[in-house]
Amino acid sequence: MEIDFDEVLDDIHIDEQTVKQKLEGLETEKSPGPDGISARMLKELKSQICRVLVDLYMTSLTEGRLPQDWKTANVSAIYKKGDKTNVGNYRPVSLTCIICKILESIIRCTNFIRNS
Repeated sequence: MEIDFDEVLDDIHIDEQTVKQKLEGLETEKSPGPDGISARMLKELKSQICRVLVDLYMTSLTEGRLPQDWKTANVSAIYKKGDKTNVGNYRPVSLTCIICKILESIIRCTNFIRNS
């Protein structure tokens, strides 16, 4: 199946209610990404930052670009089990920016609704 990303992104409209719902649903125990912005901070400031995030998301979609910081991840090796000197006994965990995760979630939900 081929996806036309121009079509997918052009028709997405993000509103304050959607962003506020995503912010309210954040798990505050999660670690922040490389930008250092925690889920707790975003959740507690949702009323103050909601409009700014909507504008930022819509600009990103319109221009077809993401801020460079959103493309960065902190990668850590997490031990599973067995010999700790064996690299195969570790798995990578990537911490990405929560603000970008919210946008990704909105896009996934929008596409799911369209394809249902």
